[in-house]
Amino acid sequence: MSNVKSSSALYENIVDAYQTIGGAGSTNLYQVTGIVKVHYIYGIVDVEIAADVTTPFLEIDDGAQVPLTLAAGPDISAAPIGSYIAKVNIATSALEYKSSAAATISEQALSPALAEFVVIQKTGGVTTYIRMTNAGAGATGKIHWYCKWDKMSRSANLVAA
Repeated sequence: MSNVKSSSALYENIVDAYQTIGGAGSTNLYQVTGIVKVHYIYGIVDVEIAADVTTPFLEIDDGAQVPLTLAAGPDISAAPIGSYIAKVNIATSALEYKSSAAATISEQALSPALAEFVVIQKTGGVTTYIRMTNAGAGATGKIHWYCKWDKMSRSANLVAA
């Protein structure tokens, strides 16, 4: 057993964030410093989402917005606890939503690298966020987000907002 090394490396650079749904609007999930590569970002519904929460999408915000997913996202109205929301494709594709109301799978026909992306903080140290925006008046629900990332610049960092 002396050649076996236990490591928590599998869990390094995975940051979780909690989003409480409060009606239509945007919620900052993660703050980015420097240049980071995001391997995946997904959320699990922790508290059932209200009946009128629609078209969620992810974007980068530094005062201006850059889409990470298509703005015409899925209808997540009344999403039950345990439902899955994820970026699984290029920025011109909608978030994937899988309801936990019945057993289902999330499967990518193409390379999972399609969900990867690089975020570059705006020059001058301008605060830069990854955020979710949604429409609808529904004002209840909670999503637990997970993001795995790596440094690409010396000063890179990604933290829950």
